[in-house]
Amino acid sequence: MADGTGTKVRITRQLLASGASRNGGWSKEQLGLLGVTWPPKRGWVRRIVGKWIDEEAVIEFFNLANQHLDQE
Repeated sequence: MADGTGTKVRITRQLLASGASRNGGWSKEQLGLLGVTWPPKRGWVRRIVGKWIDEEAVIEFFNLANQHLDQE
């Protein structure tokens, strides 16, 4: 998990699309890494685009992309 000590990365729509699962969605854990509460409320993408998060959180976000699907 991210510890708040690394390089910062800006959240973009491209970053979100790149981390989406093969079904085009995100898990609760992924959104939590981005600071989005579950269940996500309407407009969550607009609210987080442009914010900065730790690079470690981005790496974990990508690593989690399909894990919620593989557990079904």
